[in-house]
Amino acid sequence: MSSSGRSHPRPPLLMRTPLLASALVTVLLFVAISLLAPEPIPDTQFGADGERIAAILAELSDEGLLDAYRRMLLVDFFFPLAYTAFFVLALQSLFRGALGQPGWARGLSAVAVVACVLDYVENIAVLVALAGFPAHHPVLPVIGPVTTAKWIAVVATVGSLFIGAGIVTARRVRKSHH
Repeated sequence: MSSSGRSHPRPPLLMRTPLLASALVTVLLFVAISLLAPEPIPDTQFGADGERIAAILAELSDEGLLDAYRRMLLVDFFFPLAYTAFFVLALQSLFRGALGQPGWARGLSAVAVVACVLDYVENIAVLVALAGFPAHHPVLPVIGPVTTAKWIAVVATVGSLFIGAGIVTARRVRKSHH
């Protein structure tokens, strides 16, 4: 037990600094993407099929927004690395550090990495589809399921962070009442 009475000390500054830096970069990139992204975009479509993705690209084309979308995709190539770094560092700090569950930390970090990989597959597939646009590219039906799987992995990761934080908070509250 540490001198502050906590059973698990705060992560050392060397661990917190990358966590905070990755959080800051993630937020900045999210803001940049939000400002650059026209609506709607395939990246946010849950359960879309190839026809829906083609319709979105056609709508962006009709409105003269494909170049804006391409610029957003350029920034989006950095975003998965940033949010994955944040997720992995936060999961390690929370599950390995505060909760003492290294197995959970590894497993949940793998889910975050899967989200990152799926995000890159999605981005590359969209760029491939855009390269041949307006022709209907065979990659279009893949984009929706990959995007859906990415969002499931992201939501699972964020949910696990909230659950872990809730467990830590409950333990601290329970301990403060004893």
